[in-house]
Amino acid sequence: ADEAAGLVDLAVVKDGVDGWVSLGFPESAGRMVGGHAVVGDGASTALWDMHRYLPPYTPLTADGMRVPIIGASSGRRGGRIILTVSGARIADLTKVDLIFGLVNTCPWPCEHRADGGYTLNLLTGSAASAADNTLPTAVFIGAFFLLCSLLLLGPVVIAARKRNRPSRFLMKPVIGRL
Repeated sequence: ADEAAGLVDLAVVKDGVDGWVSLGFPESAGRMVGGHAVVGDGASTALWDMHRYLPPYTPLTADGMRVPIIGASSGRRGGRIILTVSGARIADLTKVDLIFGLVNTCPWPCEHRADGGYTLNLLTGSAASAADNTLPTAVFIGAFFLLCSLLLLGPVVIAARKRNRPSRFLMKPVIGRL
């Protein structure tokens, strides 16, 4: 049932326990403005409508997201912040636009120096950089089997697996440099 519904779990891992990390669903590929984002600092997690570049932003509920989700959380483990999004209802698993942002120096919301966007094909494991990416940030994309396995991967990890199918991976690791 979850496979037919296109429910996917996503995670982003950021080195360091200061600052915050975000994962968003853009209105247009690679662009923050107009997107809906999940932001976590390891102690709290919030959902935001990024309707403009500068705050204030509008809070959202899980079912009010552009891509409805079941839930989201963040935590600190092994010197990293891990942000997870559970049950994202992805209509087309062959074209999933995601954006991310991270900062180590200040609490949310504040100016960040690392961000980007990718279009993923969760069925083949391929990833393409979105046209509006502006900063060179190493991004590692891999399968989300166990949250603990994410702790072994690089500075920013976007991972996915089909819900309730832990033995079947959607993605092969792909390393991209903008």
